Amino acid sequence: MTKRDLPDPQTDEAVGRTCDEFEAALVAGLPCHSEDYLPATGPPSANLVRELLQLELEYRFRTLGIPTPAEVVDQALETAQSVGTHGLVLANGAPATVGHYRLMEEIACGGSGIVFLARDIRTEQQVALKIPRFKTLLDPVACDRFLNEARAVAKLDHPNIVTLLDSGRDGEVCYMATEYIDGPTLRDWCADRNGQPVPFRQAAQLLRAVSQAVAHAHEQGVLHFDLSPANVMLSATTGDLHPKVTDFGLARVVGEPSPFS
Repeated sequence: MTKRDLPDPQTDEAVGRTCDEFEAALVAGLPCHSEDYLPATGPPSANLVRELLQLELEYRFRTLGIPTPAEVVDQALETAQSVGTHGLVLANGAPATVGHYRLMEEIACGGSGIVFLARDIRTEQQVALKIPRFKTLLDPVACDRFLNEARAVAKLDHPNIVTLLDSGRDGEVCYMATEYIDGPTLRDWCADRNGQPVPFRQAAQLLRAVSQAVAHAHEQGVLHFDLSPANVMLSATTGDLHPKVTDFGLARVVGEPSPFS
């Protein structure tokens, strides 16, 4: 579902109209979440976040019996002041700082989280900073699943796997910083070829590199579980494309309990 372009997300009329639409979708059984109804640009108002969360949590409690709205909304409101539609922004719209990373721009958005180009304010190094979606921040179990990705990547050291630089929590926000790859995904690169086949030798080199990365992960007991062209980044080194496997969000470490059970 695409984000809403509200005329003025601060007005009571706009909030009421958005909440009515969200409630109708919930009652109809449509696959939707509160963050789908936040404004497309700019930070959401606390009132809008409060009403949307209240609606969703009350509906979940009535239909699933989990947890009471009062137990979650107060905690969520504190987080909501710094959580925007596509990531984290301060209440005045300025770029947020998460840990010691200043967010610069959103570069990817997936089911498990949002990836920002960020700058380490200590070293000025650019990094790819992954932050869970808003809904995940309200669920301690989901946050643990998110940080499981960092624990999996930390076990790996291979030139064709993105390097984990840091991970942790900043208040209610958990995050993971990896090296920033200034290039397209393998999926986008193939799509930009407009139907032209990849030269045999180049295709073989790319597949060999990705296979070696996966083999290294398996040797360390890490199973990716979501390997696809969308999770392979490409960087150019000395004129050649250098693939790096990324997004271990569904990874599992052999011998450890599954974070999804």
